[in-house]
Amino acid sequence: GDGALVWCLGKPGFHLAGASECCTACQAHARICGGAGSEGKEWWPAEANGTASARKHGRRPAMLCGGGQRRACQIWTFCPSPRCFAFDIHVHEFGECWLKFQAERLPEAPKDPHFGHSTYPERMRQAPRRDWPWAVSMDVWPDAMPREVPWVSGVLAPAGATIGWGRPDDAWRERWCQKHGPCDE
Repeated sequence: GDGALVWCLGKPGFHLAGASECCTACQAHARICGGAGSEGKEWWPAEANGTASARKHGRRPAMLCGGGQRRACQIWTFCPSPRCFAFDIHVHEFGECWLKFQAERLPEAPKDPHFGHSTYPERMRQAPRRDWPWAVSMDVWPDAMPREVPWVSGVLAPAGATIGWGRPDDAWRERWCQKHGPCDE
């Protein structure tokens, strides 16, 4: 199945300074952890004491390739804002760098839960919280749903590849718009 290779929540989590560094981390993970015999190899150095992230989240140790199945990073997702909205139970903060893989997908067509859109539908944003696709606790996100999808993401693909998007496993946006729509904006 699909999943996160690096869980970035918590202390110290995996927090980086910018989207380009997150992309570089995905490339390093793919290069080092994607081959045979990679278990236990270091793919990202320990965080130095004194960095802003270390002061806030705790000093992160060196990142090592996991055991079991060889999964290499194909997709990265970065939170560039002080807080990033998501339909889940976690508070997402600046610097979170999620490294992910998708089984049986070409890198040129990663699954996209937003169906190629960079904004949430206006009708969804104006809907009562109880009608959102998933309940989001006020403790997690006390504000209204943002207009823009706040995350920055990318895929590792061959040079010159045209990147599109593939149908997600859970078509929540499509399902919500069919029930509450239209969502043509």
